[in-house]
Amino acid sequence: MTRSAGTLGLMATLLAGISLAAHADVKASPPNGGAARQHRWTCSYPIVGNPNGIVRDQDFTVGFSVDSATGNAVAIRENVTVVVDIFSEGGGVTFVERRLSGGSRITTIDRWGSSVYSRHIILGGRLVPSQSYGRCTEQN
Repeated sequence: MTRSAGTLGLMATLLAGISLAAHADVKASPPNGGAARQHRWTCSYPIVGNPNGIVRDQDFTVGFSVDSATGNAVAIRENVTVVVDIFSEGGGVTFVERRLSGGSRITTIDRWGSSVYSRHIILGGRLVPSQSYGRCTEQN
């Protein structure tokens, strides 16, 4: 089942259950003492801005999966899974990927499903930034 992240009280419950795990690096109990489950988001970003300008027909998607029992999170791009940190503040959720080569990728999803994906990457010793705008849906 696919629903907009904004229609879910589940996001608030999930965030409450994993918030301590994300900030204190401890194992969290499933929200409300329930069974552990995977929470997944699929995000699509049609708009991107970078030093070359703004593109409005970008074809870029990224997924996220969070284990409610452990608070562990991964980003999924092009069938590659990468461990990310997760933070919940202000009614949304933020995923942070730290890259070994320098830089980071940061994705924030608000309670209504609006999202921004920021890339702060260093390639060949030069900063290659971009920021993409789109929407996320949660699959249960």
